[in-house]
Amino acid sequence: MRARTAVALLLVAAGVVLLALFLRPWLDTFLVARVTARADAHIKAAKQAQYPGRASSQKPDVAKAVEEYRLAIDDAPGNIEAHRGFISATRSLHFSRSSSVRGLPAGSLARTISIAGQTELLAFYQALERRYPKEPVVQWALGQVVAHDKTRAEAYYRRAVTLDPGFAPGYYQLALLAERVDDRPRLRTLFRKAAEADPSNAEYAYRVATSIDVADPVAFERAMNDILTRLPKNQYAPFILGAAAGRTANARDRIRLLERQHREYPDPGRATSLFHAYLAVDPDKAVALGRTILSNLAVDPDKAKAPGRTILANASESWVAPMWTPLLACGEALVESRRLAGERKFREARGLLDTTTAKWPCDLTPLHLARARIDLGDGEPGRAVDRLIDVVARQRTAELEAALHEYGANAGRTKEGIEDEVWRRRMNAAQSMADFRLARLDGAGDVRLADYRGQVVLVNFWYPG
Repeated sequence: MRARTAVALLLVAAGVVLLALFLRPWLDTFLVARVTARADAHIKAAKQAQYPGRASSQKPDVAKAVEEYRLAIDDAPGNIEAHRGFISATRSLHFSRSSSVRGLPAGSLARTISIAGQTELLAFYQALERRYPKEPVVQWALGQVVAHDKTRAEAYYRRAVTLDPGFAPGYYQLALLAERVDDRPRLRTLFRKAAEADPSNAEYAYRVATSIDVADPVAFERAMNDILTRLPKNQYAPFILGAAAGRTANARDRIRLLERQHREYPDPGRATSLFHAYLAVDPDKAVALGRTILSNLAVDPDKAKAPGRTILANASESWVAPMWTPLLACGEALVESRRLAGERKFREARGLLDTTTAKWPCDLTPLHLARARIDLGDGEPGRAVDRLIDVVARQRTAELEAALHEYGANAGRTKEGIEDEVWRRRMNAAQSMADFRLARLDGAGDVRLADYRGQVVLVNFWYPG
């Protein structure tokens, strides 16, 4: 009897074990889904607290956002969105509480923002690392916290991809670090690894395409077409088309790509590139485009929404219409000056362009070239050359330079003599740069422009680092 009971108990236990093994995948899926849903709810609450929206009467509560993001991390330590939000909100909270940020120079202010809450964040993530030593997202987050220290950040990102060779955000951050030191081969490799690890991420695919060498247009076009085929409605698609247009030297191909961008991803701000492409080869098309866009813009949101009209409902969008007004004026002036020149009314054509060339944001190259053609048609090649020398001394482009030397040769001027005159006028117009002091990126003190007196200095305030 006892033996039978023991056997029965063993059979029951074995059945329970088998049932547990059979149900485990479903139980695991259920538990993960439940934890993920809880974390997502906390992230949603954090976003609502930090960015309640203009229609809401609720004031932003960054402290609550920080707490909600922390709860999301507790539920799902591998949720990268929770970590990204937690770091950003914590820095915003500490920065807003700082009383020592007013009056700081731009470089110091940016650095203060980037390290706000540094002590608290570092302590939080070091404790989290001890709890989850095998979690790559925690290593990624530590890299974000110490991003101002390239060496330490790189070590954390490397550990993240070592823990998980398929962790795309780690490769992406390593690629950005390579970009800071302009290591082109390495950043291309790392962007490619990120894209291979996460083929659905349009940003990674976009960075792979734009990292391809300009000298390899075939590879770039292949990468561009791959993105547009696999991810046709991603947010980077219009930028891919714009980048492709910018890389082609053929005016007809450039227009074709920009027309596709305008047709498939219409945006009045981006359409300025198509306007300028038209302006260089067919000003009538540029004028038609400008008139169409301006007729489709309504700055007043209270106006009736007629079919096809774009309503600019807030101040951040209302810059578009004021931008297109001078653009259209440039195009109309170019078209009219051509008509006047065709009727040999050179003085009127010249006067029209002289009153137009100061209007931003029009690309003035077609107008400068039209002005030179008018001078030449009026029998004054010397005036055309002199005007182009002034223009090239201020704004040197391949197109303007080629025109200058062509007109110069027709006027009996040598290339060397023209170049000497360009540099003479450029140096006469040069002004001394005011001295300034900025914090070094590596934190090792400050740097002054005066330290480099007598040397050639490239000042680029928008460098990725």
